[in-house]
Amino acid sequence: MKNALRFLSFSECKNRINVVRLINPCVAISTFIEINQLKSNIMKLNLLKLFGLLGTVGLMTTASAQVTDTGDEVGIGVGSPNYKLDVDGDINVSTGSSLRVNGSTVFDVSGTSNVHVGVDAGSVSTGSYNVLVGDEAGETNTTGSYNMFLGYRSGRFNTTGSRNLKIGYGAGLNGTSGDDNTFLGQFAGA
Repeated sequence: MKNALRFLSFSECKNRINVVRLINPCVAISTFIEINQLKSNIMKLNLLKLFGLLGTVGLMTTASAQVTDTGDEVGIGVGSPNYKLDVDGDINVSTGSSLRVNGSTVFDVSGTSNVHVGVDAGSVSTGSYNVLVGDEAGETNTTGSYNMFLGYRSGRFNTTGSRNLKIGYGAGLNGTSGDDNTFLGQFAGA
């Protein structure tokens, strides 16, 4: 029954995990699994995957983590998710990873202390301390550092230029290597 509410919980007791699966409001299955030194929640989740116990509504551990799967939405720390992924709390993305929408990178922190926000903003950047905001802002910036490009295609073709401020649609668009420049306004310095 796809829409049946099922609840899964487990708790630790020394080297045993008690897995309880609620089949329906009147029937529950409880199983003790002997585990030697099982410490991380990741290992517990992998164990549950192995036994086919995920894909249920509600997952609770002794660390109070909760994963809710309604079949259409998934919630982490949220009892009734309203979105495909609904999270109550911080989300950590490891270095070199990015947030994508429809396959396009929209948020990235690659390089050293860089922030890239917008489709293809800083898409090849290996420089340091750049803030590139807007679709294609600083798109080809490779080793340029200490730049701030704000606006659609601002500083788009910069490759090695450093310490530049380019604000506005297409500001400093064609500059590739200049340093210490300020361009304000649509296509300023383009």
